[in-house]
Amino acid sequence: MAAEGGGAKPVAQSRMENFRKVRTSEEESPLPFPDLPPDVVEMKVKEGSKIRNLMNFAMAQMELKGRRQIVFSGCGRAVTKTITCVEIMKRKLGGLHQVTKVRYKTLLEVWENQDPLPGGPAQNLTVHKNVPSICILLSRDPLDPNQTGYQPPEPRHGPQLSDAGEDTSALPFFSPSAVLPARCYSHGSQESDEEFDARWVTYFNKPDIDAWELRKGINTLVGYDLVPEPKIIDAALRACRRLNDFASAVRILEVVKARHWRAGPTLPGCTLSPGRHRS
Repeated sequence: MAAEGGGAKPVAQSRMENFRKVRTSEEESPLPFPDLPPDVVEMKVKEGSKIRNLMNFAMAQMELKGRRQIVFSGCGRAVTKTITCVEIMKRKLGGLHQVTKVRYKTLLEVWENQDPLPGGPAQNLTVHKNVPSICILLSRDPLDPNQTGYQPPEPRHGPQLSDAGEDTSALPFFSPSAVLPARCYSHGSQESDEEFDARWVTYFNKPDIDAWELRKGINTLVGYDLVPEPKIIDAALRACRRLNDFASAVRILEVVKARHWRAGPTLPGCTLSPGRHRS
Protein backbone atom coordinates (compact mmCIF):
# COMPACT_ATOMS: atom_id res chain seq x y z
CA MET A 1 0.00 0.00 0.00
CA ALA A 2 1.37 3.37 -1.00
CA ALA A 3 0.34 6.88 0.04
CA GLU A 4 0.31 9.76 -2.42
CA GLY A 5 -0.17 13.52 -2.10
CA GLY A 6 0.82 14.02 1.55
CA GLY A 7 3.50 13.29 4.10
CA ALA A 8 3.62 10.32 6.41
CA LYS A 9 2.55 12.29 9.48
CA PRO A 10 -0.78 13.67 8.13
CA VAL A 11 -1.71 10.25 6.80
CA ALA A 12 -0.96 8.65 10.14
CA GLN A 13 -3.17 11.19 11.90
CA SER A 14 -6.12 10.50 9.55
CA ARG A 15 -8.43 7.68 10.45
CA MET A 16 -9.10 5.10 7.73
CA GLU A 17 -12.86 5.50 8.12
CA ASN A 18 -12.46 8.97 6.56
CA PHE A 19 -11.22 7.48 3.30
CA ARG A 20 -13.55 6.65 0.41
CA LYS A 21 -12.69 4.52 -2.60
CA VAL A 22 -12.86 6.73 -5.69
CA ARG A 23 -11.36 4.60 -8.43
CA THR A 24 -10.54 0.97 -9.23
CA SER A 25 -8.52 -0.21 -12.21
CA GLU A 26 -6.99 -3.48 -13.39
CA GLU A 27 -3.43 -4.03 -14.50
CA GLU A 28 -3.54 -5.07 -18.14
CA SER A 29 -2.26 -8.56 -18.87
CA PRO A 30 -2.35 -10.70 -22.02
CA LEU A 31 -4.86 -13.51 -22.33
CA PRO A 32 -3.39 -16.88 -21.26
CA PHE A 33 -4.27 -18.61 -24.55
CA PRO A 34 -1.72 -18.96 -27.37
CA ASP A 35 -2.60 -18.60 -31.06
CA LEU A 36 -5.75 -16.57 -30.53
CA PRO A 37 -6.91 -14.54 -33.54
CA PRO A 38 -6.14 -10.83 -33.11
CA ASP A 39 -9.82 -9.88 -33.33
CA VAL A 40 -11.06 -12.39 -30.74
CA VAL A 41 -13.89 -11.03 -28.60
CA GLU A 42 -13.16 -10.81 -24.86
CA MET A 43 -16.17 -10.44 -22.59
CA LYS A 44 -14.86 -8.66 -19.48
CA VAL A 45 -17.36 -9.53 -16.77
CA LYS A 46 -17.63 -7.09 -13.86
CA GLU A 47 -19.32 -7.49 -10.49
CA GLY A 48 -22.10 -5.12 -11.52
CA SER A 49 -22.53 -6.47 -15.07
CA LYS A 50 -25.99 -7.60 -16.15
CA ILE A 51 -25.91 -11.20 -17.37
CA ARG A 52 -28.69 -10.47 -19.86
CA ASN A 53 -26.68 -7.67 -21.51
CA LEU A 54 -23.51 -9.76 -21.59
CA MET A 55 -25.27 -12.74 -23.16
CA ASN A 56 -27.13 -10.66 -25.75
CA PHE A 57 -23.84 -9.24 -27.03
CA ALA A 58 -21.94 -12.55 -26.84
CA MET A 59 -24.69 -14.51 -28.63
CA ALA A 60 -24.84 -11.88 -31.37
CA GLN A 61 -21.09 -12.23 -31.91
CA MET A 62 -21.24 -16.03 -32.14
CA GLU A 63 -24.48 -16.42 -34.11
CA LEU A 64 -24.91 -13.29 -36.22
CA LYS A 65 -21.26 -12.45 -36.89
CA GLY A 66 -20.09 -16.07 -37.12
CA ARG A 67 -17.27 -15.88 -34.58
CA ARG A 68 -15.48 -19.15 -33.99
CA GLN A 69 -14.06 -18.31 -30.56
CA ILE A 70 -14.92 -16.07 -27.62
CA VAL A 71 -13.27 -15.43 -24.24
CA PHE A 72 -14.99 -14.69 -20.93
CA SER A 73 -12.86 -13.19 -18.15
CA GLY A 74 -13.57 -11.95 -14.65
CA CYS A 75 -11.81 -11.44 -11.34
CA GLY A 76 -12.71 -11.19 -7.68
CA ARG A 77 -16.44 -11.26 -7.05
CA ALA A 78 -17.13 -11.46 -10.79
CA VAL A 79 -15.69 -14.98 -11.10
CA THR A 80 -19.00 -16.67 -10.32
CA LYS A 81 -20.87 -14.50 -12.82
CA THR A 82 -18.24 -15.29 -15.46
CA ILE A 83 -18.80 -19.03 -15.02
CA THR A 84 -22.57 -18.51 -15.19
CA CYS A 85 -22.25 -16.73 -18.56
CA VAL A 86 -20.12 -19.55 -19.93
CA GLU A 87 -22.58 -22.23 -18.84
CA ILE A 88 -25.47 -20.32 -20.41
CA MET A 89 -23.64 -20.03 -23.72
CA LYS A 90 -22.67 -23.71 -23.73
CA ARG A 91 -26.30 -24.62 -23.12
CA LYS A 92 -27.61 -22.33 -25.87
CA LEU A 93 -25.08 -23.16 -28.58
CA GLY A 94 -23.82 -26.66 -27.78
CA GLY A 95 -20.73 -28.32 -29.25
CA LEU A 96 -18.30 -25.80 -27.74
CA HIS A 97 -14.80 -26.78 -26.69
CA GLN A 98 -13.62 -25.10 -23.49
CA VAL A 99 -10.30 -24.22 -21.89
CA THR A 100 -10.23 -22.68 -18.40
CA LYS A 101 -7.27 -20.82 -16.92
CA VAL A 102 -7.10 -19.57 -13.32
CA ARG A 103 -4.58 -16.99 -12.19
CA TYR A 104 -4.16 -13.88 -10.02
CA LYS A 105 -4.67 -10.32 -11.18
CA THR A 106 -3.65 -7.02 -9.59
CA LEU A 107 -6.29 -4.40 -8.87
CA LEU A 108 -5.35 -0.80 -8.12
CA GLU A 109 -7.69 0.99 -5.71
CA VAL A 110 -7.41 4.72 -5.08
CA TRP A 111 -8.82 5.94 -1.75
CA GLU A 112 -9.35 9.64 -1.05
CA ASN A 113 -9.42 11.29 2.37
CA GLN A 114 -12.81 12.96 2.83
CA ASP A 115 -11.69 14.89 5.93
CA PRO A 116 -8.19 16.29 5.25
CA LEU A 117 -6.32 18.36 7.79
CA PRO A 118 -7.01 22.12 7.56
CA GLY A 119 -4.56 23.72 5.18
CA GLY A 120 -2.97 20.38 4.39
CA PRO A 121 -2.55 18.77 0.97
CA ALA A 122 -4.99 16.24 -0.46
CA GLN A 123 -4.32 12.74 0.80
CA ASN A 124 -4.77 9.68 -1.39
CA LEU A 125 -3.94 6.06 -0.77
CA THR A 126 -3.24 3.61 -3.59
CA VAL A 127 -3.84 -0.02 -2.66
CA HIS A 128 -2.55 -2.93 -4.73
CA LYS A 129 -4.72 -6.04 -4.31
CA ASN A 130 -4.09 -9.50 -5.75
CA VAL A 131 -7.41 -11.19 -6.51
CA PRO A 132 -8.25 -14.53 -8.17
CA SER A 133 -9.08 -14.29 -11.85
CA ILE A 134 -10.55 -16.70 -14.38
CA CYS A 135 -10.33 -16.76 -18.18
CA ILE A 136 -12.46 -19.20 -20.18
CA LEU A 137 -12.07 -19.79 -23.92
CA LEU A 138 -15.02 -21.22 -25.84
CA SER A 139 -14.39 -22.46 -29.36
CA ARG A 140 -16.44 -24.02 -32.14
CA ASP A 141 -13.22 -25.50 -33.51
CA PRO A 142 -11.43 -28.38 -31.73
CA LEU A 143 -8.76 -27.43 -29.20
CA ASP A 144 -5.78 -29.35 -27.87
CA PRO A 145 -7.31 -31.91 -25.47
CA ASN A 146 -3.99 -32.40 -23.68
CA GLN A 147 -3.68 -28.85 -22.37
CA THR A 148 -4.53 -28.04 -18.78
CA GLY A 149 -8.10 -26.93 -18.24
CA TYR A 150 -9.58 -28.47 -21.40
CA GLN A 151 -13.20 -29.65 -21.39
CA PRO A 152 -14.77 -31.39 -24.40
CA PRO A 153 -18.23 -30.41 -25.67
CA GLU A 154 -21.05 -31.67 -23.51
CA PRO A 155 -23.44 -34.23 -25.04
CA ARG A 156 -26.75 -32.80 -26.11
CA HIS A 157 -29.88 -34.40 -24.72
CA GLY A 158 -33.36 -34.53 -26.19
CA PRO A 159 -36.30 -32.59 -24.75
CA GLN A 160 -37.59 -33.61 -21.33
CA LEU A 161 -41.27 -33.75 -20.43
CA SER A 162 -42.74 -32.83 -17.07
CA ASP A 163 -45.56 -34.64 -15.31
CA ALA A 164 -47.92 -32.27 -17.11
CA GLY A 165 -46.58 -33.31 -20.49
CA GLU A 166 -44.77 -30.01 -21.07
CA ASP A 167 -41.31 -29.60 -22.54
CA THR A 168 -39.06 -28.50 -19.66
CA SER A 169 -35.68 -28.74 -21.39
CA ALA A 170 -35.66 -24.93 -21.65
CA LEU A 171 -36.33 -24.43 -17.93
CA PRO A 172 -32.98 -23.80 -16.22
CA PHE A 173 -34.30 -24.65 -12.74
CA PHE A 174 -35.99 -27.98 -13.56
CA SER A 175 -34.08 -31.07 -12.42
CA PRO A 176 -36.35 -34.13 -12.81
CA SER A 177 -33.61 -36.51 -11.74
CA ALA A 178 -32.94 -34.68 -8.47
CA VAL A 179 -36.25 -34.84 -6.60
CA LEU A 180 -35.42 -34.89 -2.90
CA PRO A 181 -37.48 -35.61 0.22
CA ALA A 182 -39.11 -32.46 1.53
CA ARG A 183 -37.30 -30.50 4.24
CA CYS A 184 -34.52 -33.08 4.61
CA TYR A 185 -31.77 -31.69 2.37
CA SER A 186 -28.49 -31.20 4.23
CA HIS A 187 -30.26 -29.65 7.23
CA GLY A 188 -31.45 -32.78 9.00
CA SER A 189 -34.87 -34.35 9.36
CA GLN A 190 -35.56 -32.44 12.60
CA GLU A 191 -36.12 -29.14 10.81
CA SER A 192 -39.73 -28.04 11.26
CA ASP A 193 -41.92 -26.69 8.48
CA GLU A 194 -41.70 -23.21 9.97
CA GLU A 195 -37.89 -23.34 10.18
CA PHE A 196 -37.68 -24.61 6.60
CA ASP A 197 -39.88 -21.80 5.30
CA ALA A 198 -38.04 -19.15 7.35
CA ARG A 199 -34.67 -20.36 6.05
CA TRP A 200 -35.71 -19.97 2.41
CA VAL A 201 -37.45 -16.64 2.94
CA THR A 202 -34.27 -15.33 4.58
CA TYR A 203 -32.19 -16.70 1.69
CA PHE A 204 -34.18 -14.89 -1.00
CA ASN A 205 -34.50 -11.71 1.08
CA LYS A 206 -30.72 -11.22 1.27
CA PRO A 207 -30.09 -7.66 0.07
CA ASP A 208 -26.88 -8.68 -1.72
CA ILE A 209 -28.22 -11.80 -3.47
CA ASP A 210 -27.02 -12.02 -7.08
CA ALA A 211 -28.50 -13.72 -10.15
CA TRP A 212 -26.39 -16.85 -9.74
CA GLU A 213 -27.44 -17.30 -6.10
CA LEU A 214 -31.07 -16.74 -7.10
CA ARG A 215 -30.94 -19.47 -9.76
CA LYS A 216 -29.07 -21.83 -7.46
CA GLY A 217 -31.68 -21.36 -4.72
CA ILE A 218 -34.58 -21.94 -7.10
CA ASN A 219 -32.93 -25.02 -8.58
CA THR A 220 -32.40 -26.51 -5.12
CA LEU A 221 -35.87 -25.57 -3.92
CA VAL A 222 -37.64 -27.10 -6.92
CA GLY A 223 -35.71 -30.30 -6.27
CA TYR A 224 -37.71 -30.85 -3.11
CA ASP A 225 -40.81 -33.03 -3.35
CA LEU A 226 -43.17 -30.20 -2.37
CA VAL A 227 -44.93 -27.07 -3.56
CA PRO A 228 -43.15 -24.06 -1.97
CA GLU A 229 -45.17 -21.96 0.42
CA PRO A 230 -46.51 -18.69 -1.05
CA LYS A 231 -44.21 -16.63 1.18
CA ILE A 232 -41.16 -18.41 -0.27
CA ILE A 233 -42.30 -17.81 -3.85
CA ASP A 234 -43.07 -14.20 -2.95
CA ALA A 235 -39.56 -13.70 -1.55
CA ALA A 236 -38.02 -15.26 -4.68
CA LEU A 237 -40.10 -13.06 -7.00
CA ARG A 238 -39.14 -9.98 -4.99
CA ALA A 239 -35.48 -10.95 -5.45
CA CYS A 240 -36.11 -11.15 -9.21
CA ARG A 241 -37.57 -7.66 -9.09
CA ARG A 242 -34.57 -6.25 -7.19
CA LEU A 243 -32.25 -7.78 -9.80
CA ASN A 244 -34.41 -6.67 -12.74
CA ASP A 245 -34.47 -10.35 -13.73
CA PHE A 246 -37.87 -10.69 -15.39
CA ALA A 247 -36.87 -13.90 -17.17
CA SER A 248 -36.14 -15.64 -13.87
CA ALA A 249 -39.50 -14.53 -12.47
CA VAL A 250 -41.28 -16.09 -15.44
CA ARG A 251 -39.23 -19.27 -15.09
CA ILE A 252 -40.07 -19.56 -11.39
CA LEU A 253 -43.78 -19.61 -12.15
CA GLU A 254 -43.32 -21.93 -15.13
CA VAL A 255 -41.31 -24.43 -13.11
CA VAL A 256 -43.73 -24.41 -10.18
CA LYS A 257 -46.58 -25.02 -12.60
CA ALA A 258 -44.75 -27.72 -14.58
CA ARG A 259 -43.38 -29.61 -11.58
CA HIS A 260 -46.25 -29.37 -9.10
CA TRP A 261 -49.35 -28.44 -11.09
CA ARG A 262 -51.42 -31.33 -9.68
CA ALA A 263 -50.96 -30.10 -6.10
CA GLY A 264 -53.52 -27.31 -6.53
CA PRO A 265 -53.24 -23.52 -6.09
CA THR A 266 -49.79 -22.26 -5.14
CA LEU A 267 -50.39 -18.56 -4.62
CA PRO A 268 -53.33 -17.06 -2.72
CA GLY A 269 -56.20 -16.37 -5.13
CA CYS A 270 -54.34 -17.94 -8.04
CA THR A 271 -55.23 -21.17 -9.84
CA LEU A 272 -52.63 -22.88 -12.01
CA SER A 273 -53.85 -25.57 -14.37
CA PRO A 274 -52.37 -27.15 -17.54
CA GLY A 275 -54.37 -24.92 -19.84
CA ARG A 276 -55.22 -21.73 -18.01
CA HIS A 277 -54.04 -19.20 -15.44
CA ARG A 278 -56.79 -17.43 -13.52
CA SER A 279 -56.24 -14.87 -10.77
